[in-house]
Amino acid sequence: MTKAAPIRFRDRVVCGILIGVFIATFGWRGLAATHKGEGAGDFIWAIQEARAMLHGQNPYPKYGFEAVPYPLTAALFGLPFCWLPPEIAGALFIGISCGLLGFALTRQGWNRLMVFASYPFWSAVVSIQWAPLLMAAALLPWLYPAVTAKPNIGLPVALKAINRKGVLAAVVFTLITLAIRPD
Repeated sequence: MTKAAPIRFRDRVVCGILIGVFIATFGWRGLAATHKGEGAGDFIWAIQEARAMLHGQNPYPKYGFEAVPYPLTAALFGLPFCWLPPEIAGALFIGISCGLLGFALTRQGWNRLMVFASYPFWSAVVSIQWAPLLMAAALLPWLYPAVTAKPNIGLPVALKAINRKGVLAAVVFTLITLAIRPD
């Protein structure tokens, strides 16, 4: 069995950008058609918590058994998107997440891009889930702090991709949220 030629960094970046733009456009069109100004899929919770945090409000005003809040680390991911309409924010989030995933997957060849043909992937895209970002975090050590945003699905990623710098970055990321909202 012959080893595939390595893919140039530039080609991986271009691949990630193309995937990101395509998925962001697809996500925006889907959200605009189905939510009519009301949402950004699963990412809306991070945006709402971030907006509340920016306005000095409690990011967890009304949660109970059926509405479990995300950790404040998720709100940090929502901060850059707060000023956008929800559909655009959700589309950009899923596009960036998938672009990073495409970049990460091509490190060892083009064949891993078959992930983008799977039903679980498209299910995550349609509902603007965190799974593509967390899968990218498993492959890109500098993205490791993303596991703190969704610990329920981030824990397996954190254990698979554990590294000293990543853990330190995740701890610092978490401490930032405690500094912002110690209560």
